Amino acid sequence: MATAEMKDEFNRLLIQKDSESGVSVQNVLAESTIGIDDDKFDTWCTELWKSTLNSCKARLAPKDFEIARQFGSPEKLIESLKQMQRPPNNTFEYGFQYLMYQVHHMEHSVRHQLAVFIFTILPWCVETGIVWGFMYLVIELSSEQEAASTKLLGMFLKVRHQMAVLKRNASKIENLAETSQDRPELSIMFIAIFEALLFFWRDCVGCFRKSPPWRFRLQSTTGWTEIQKSYAETLHQIQDATEYLSVNAAIDAASAAAAQLPATRFWDDEAKFSTLHLLPESRTSLFLGRDDILSDIDSYLGLPSRPRDKLAVYAMCGIGGVGKTEIAREYAHRNKGNFDAILWVGSESQESLRTGFTRIALELGLPGADLKAHPTHNLALVHRWLRVTGRTWLLILDNVEKYVDITTYLPIGSRGPVIVTTRYINQAKMFKGRHQTVGKLDSRTAENLFLQLITTTAVPGATPATRVTIGQLPGPEREAVQFLLSDIEGLALGINQMAAMIKSQNHQNNIAKFTARYKRDLPTVLQRQEGIKGHTLSTLWNISFETVRNHPPAFILLGVLSCVQPDEIPKALFQPPNVSTLGSDMAFCTDGLMLDETAAFLKALGLIGANNHSFSLHRLVQVAFMMQLNSEERQRIVDSASSLLQLASPNKGYGGLCDTWPQHQKYVQHGAALASWFEKLATTGQKVASSPAFVNLILSCAWYLIESGSEREACSLFEIALDAHGPKFDLEEGDLLNGLGMAYFSLNEIHKSRNCLTRSQRIRKSLLKPNDLYLATTFQNMGNVDYAEGSFQSAILNFEKSISIRETHNGNFVAAMANPNDERTKAEKAHHTSIAATYLSKARAYLETSNYELAFSNLKLSLSFFERGQCRDALGCFSSYLYGNLYFRKQDYSTAIANYRAALKQAHGSTREQLPLEVSCHYKIGTAQFRLHNFHAAMLGFIV
Repeated sequence: MATAEMKDEFNRLLIQKDSESGVSVQNVLAESTIGIDDDKFDTWCTELWKSTLNSCKARLAPKDFEIARQFGSPEKLIESLKQMQRPPNNTFEYGFQYLMYQVHHMEHSVRHQLAVFIFTILPWCVETGIVWGFMYLVIELSSEQEAASTKLLGMFLKVRHQMAVLKRNASKIENLAETSQDRPELSIMFIAIFEALLFFWRDCVGCFRKSPPWRFRLQSTTGWTEIQKSYAETLHQIQDATEYLSVNAAIDAASAAAAQLPATRFWDDEAKFSTLHLLPESRTSLFLGRDDILSDIDSYLGLPSRPRDKLAVYAMCGIGGVGKTEIAREYAHRNKGNFDAILWVGSESQESLRTGFTRIALELGLPGADLKAHPTHNLALVHRWLRVTGRTWLLILDNVEKYVDITTYLPIGSRGPVIVTTRYINQAKMFKGRHQTVGKLDSRTAENLFLQLITTTAVPGATPATRVTIGQLPGPEREAVQFLLSDIEGLALGINQMAAMIKSQNHQNNIAKFTARYKRDLPTVLQRQEGIKGHTLSTLWNISFETVRNHPPAFILLGVLSCVQPDEIPKALFQPPNVSTLGSDMAFCTDGLMLDETAAFLKALGLIGANNHSFSLHRLVQVAFMMQLNSEERQRIVDSASSLLQLASPNKGYGGLCDTWPQHQKYVQHGAALASWFEKLATTGQKVASSPAFVNLILSCAWYLIESGSEREACSLFEIALDAHGPKFDLEEGDLLNGLGMAYFSLNEIHKSRNCLTRSQRIRKSLLKPNDLYLATTFQNMGNVDYAEGSFQSAILNFEKSISIRETHNGNFVAAMANPNDERTKAEKAHHTSIAATYLSKARAYLETSNYELAFSNLKLSLSFFERGQCRDALGCFSSYLYGNLYFRKQDYSTAIANYRAALKQAHGSTREQLPLEVSCHYKIGTAQFRLHNFHAAMLGFIV
């Protein structure tokens, strides 16, 4: 239980009223009746904090550590700093005074966060006064060295700013603290923050002790590097805490409501799986060597005895094909017994990352996880599970392209191991942890791997061949093996593919014969294939691809696989329901047996991996195959890929895509990968033309990205498709411009949105009939832009044009309403929803012009159509919100509050779009209560 001293310290540290949020932590303590009853977790937290202090003690002189421990209070810190004032004639006086100013203001933020930290860890007692002692030591030791103090001033300024930002989230912290399931997460979050601060100050003290004023040089003092690393980690921890609060405070209630699940603590809710190992299938049949790297990984991560005191990141870098992914996979396989969960995420693109973390949330069975939920919602659920779980886990982020793209997905604040693979050493160095460059295999390992591969058999139950060494081979065979391995320079990918090719041609007992052909064909092959000349594996690939060319179905299959995301490509992609619409190139898709035989042919050549559900291949194979094609072949390949992906991806139609999100999530990353090929080929002067199937695919993928909150990525897809399509002034161009305009609108880039929508409108008005529904959509979108720019009368005119067109189609939707799954029924509901949304937008515009009578009448019409349309709760909440605004304007605050609460009831747990509306409702309720002089109720509304 908490001691009296602990309670006294807590009360002394409390800020009675936060000047920015108006909320006191003391009120939270007084009102909260929830305690932490999980002794195991509480003990673990206190031990974790003790280990932090012990780590500081081990790195400092005993005298310094005792000074820090005995310091005890912020008041003593300020008083001691006043005694360090310089005489007026001291040249360093101004800089020191400014440092004092920063410390004084930083002290307020640190005091506040320490108070909340103490509260979150109650009823247990931890030592926190040492924080003030460390601050004092750092300032005292740096005060004699102007260069260090000046640098330290800049660091204090940024840390102070981040602590102030966190302080402004006080209301979110207190709301989370009132819920028992979130208390463990807050405890861990604050331990991480103050651990980072203590380590930062500890490293400063250690550095200044080793390099006194007369010896201190920023450039040559090695300890300064440690200070900079600790400083960066401190900023990162505080920023991550702020981001965590922003995301989780918004989604916590929505998660439980959407899933209709009780809000359970992850700490108590871990019996949903025994072990979970999400590992991709290996494309190689044998792993050999790399014991030094595997030992280094194990040494750094320290399993199974490594204390979980921080996030440990081990980053492997090296050229493509060297075997980074296989090393990570091998390490995971060897250590399955040490981890309850091994979580693998392909990290080459944002789409892959989103899909990967959504899959993890679902596989873990986390409360609130939903395939239809916004990707950041599922990501936040995974991150908080990683923070608080008592299970052991390993996270693997494979094939990271840029560190900046991965920062959102790194579970900063968690305490566990992460393995990262990337081709780029500069990216590997950016991860806080250890990085290792993976080199090519040494000659002995390469020889052993090659010989074992060509002597293994894939036939179940067959007797394995006798293992041979290079020295046992006859002279010609030995020389042939050494020549081949020399030509591919020890690349693991090349060794596997070379062995597969030799076995596919039955030359494993006569390697010299294969090598003779290899040498004979070499000059001719290189002369024909300019696209990949110069690569270590160019000869091997070109011979492989020449073999594939003689097998047309395999040629098309490998081409399509080369256009999409390379990991876990669904086999179902090649088995669409409407195979009759595919061209002759895709005839092998009509026969499951022929598809399996084609895949087996490519697998035998070592070019792809295949199982009953999916295909995979190496990224280098993708690039090599695409770059060696001629222009006609390349066009055939991208057209085939576009057709297959377009058939697999649902069309947007009249309504939204939320009902088809699961299917989109399977294929959107592949659509984005195909689009990136269009962009790459255009950049290298090998531009391919778009097809109607490609345009429809991009429209489908990009609209999904807009709905799921990835508007910037949607803009990129639209722009790539427009560039590939060219200025043809046709309906496809109009559709793409309309989509790009709405993506810009979602990003609040109104000028760009208007430009695109105007061009789209010009095309559609020229090519469509006056009453076409696509024109109705164009007028509605232009009205939304007018509204955003404050041109309300113009917006009303556009909304009226849209409604006029839509109402002419009311009689065209004759559906059997008894069958809710009938396609015409769905179209009718979507049509009514569109009319309702336009009436609602028109009502908003009338509200802004203070024409309340017309605003009310249009709202009533909107509701009548919502009743016949789709998503009545999700969209009807906007109507209730607008009713609230109308009554608020008329100063009928009680009725306004009732409508805002109705909107909250309808929006609660809906989609991403409703989260800002929920915030607005709470704010408006608070404002209305304030106008009614219900100040306590108003404060509650503002806090929420």
